[in-house]
Amino acid sequence: MPVEVSTRDSVLKVKLAADNATGNLFCALYFLGDGNTNHWSINFSTNGGQSWSEKATWFAAYIIPDIALTIVSGHAYVGYIRAGATNQAATRRYRVTDGTSENFPSGSAFFTLGGIALPDTLRELALGSNVA
Repeated sequence: MPVEVSTRDSVLKVKLAADNATGNLFCALYFLGDGNTNHWSINFSTNGGQSWSEKATWFAAYIIPDIALTIVSGHAYVGYIRAGATNQAATRRYRVTDGTSENFPSGSAFFTLGGIALPDTLRELALGSNVA
C-alpha cells in the first residue's frame, strides 16, 4: 500500500535513510519552487514510514544539482551542492529522535564540506557513514 511522504510536487530527487538505534526514518526531497527557487525538505517518520511529517525546508535562488542524506551519531545530515559562484557543497543536520534542526557545535546552521575551482562544476554528492 503506497504511503504519501509529502504533498510537494515537481520532486526531482528523493533520498532515504534510517536510524538503526531508534528505527526512525528520514526522507529528503529536492523539488522546484515558484520562480527561480530550488528547495529541499526533510521529512520524518517514527512508525516505519506509515506516516510522515515535514520537519524543515530550505531554498536557494541557485540550482542545487544534487542532495545527499546519511545518519551519523544521532543526527541525520542533508548535504547539498551550492552551484554557481560558490561551487561548494554544504550540510545541515537534524536530530534522529524528533527530526528537528540542530546547529553544529560552532553555532552555525550549516557546514561547508568543500568545493572545486570554477569553471569545473560539482554535479553529484554522496555522504556516507560507518554505521553497520
